[in-house]
Amino acid sequence: MKRGIEQTIFIMFALIVFLVITIIAIQMFLRGTEQAQKIGQFVDLETAKKQCEAAAPASPPLEYCKSVFSIDINKDGKVGGEVENPKTGLRTCETSVFCYSILDRPSGATCTIELCKYFIDTKMLTPEEATVKVFGRYKSGDIDLTEDAEDLADIIENIARYEKEKDKGEVGILFVGDGCYADEVYTTTWRGILSKIMEQAVDTDYCEDYSDLELIISSDYNTLAISSDCIRQQIIDRIAPLYPDREVPDYVPLCAVLRNLR
Repeated sequence: MKRGIEQTIFIMFALIVFLVITIIAIQMFLRGTEQAQKIGQFVDLETAKKQCEAAAPASPPLEYCKSVFSIDINKDGKVGGEVENPKTGLRTCETSVFCYSILDRPSGATCTIELCKYFIDTKMLTPEEATVKVFGRYKSGDIDLTEDAEDLADIIENIARYEKEKDKGEVGILFVGDGCYADEVYTTTWRGILSKIMEQAVDTDYCEDYSDLELIISSDYNTLAISSDCIRQQIIDRIAPLYPDREVPDYVPLCAVLRNLR
């Protein structure tokens, strides 16, 4: 009788241990799945290239612009860090491979413009909400990314420095993946964005060069914004209908500006 009770207790204990291990394994799997979804699709480079080539001709190329992959580019058996991409020759973060990391066109700068237009004009988000969607939300605000910057490279360096200060749940569509700082795709995209702003939106009577732009992380929504003093009046006039109940803010959310560029 005693032996039977001991066997029953042993079986029950074994079942409890098995259930605990199973629950832990499921939780680990779900966390891994969630992380994979945040980082992107785990595919090989050729598969990603085919998907991007199929999405690129669309007008606007939203799927192309929103796609992000995790790829073992150098085939060393792990995904992480920056390696040279044989498709472009650019150093690319393996945990944030975009379609424009693989193909030349449409560019990353063009994608940010199209995404800003999409979120504001089609999804009817506010300029602040759209900017969070595209560029992410930071943990703190009131940070001048152009302060002490002497040229475009300095501004991009400042933007990259705060990349890891984004809220983990809202890194945006343009971001730097885990295990990376800022690859050449990221810096090239920002060079294109800021060049387009300077060429098409800036009033050079007030802001003569990149160091005058006053690109900040605004305390409103903790996302990127640019001083309205730098923006041409015709661009401000196009932005004004987005603020029907108040004036255009002193620091305009970046998507509100990009929406008016090409």
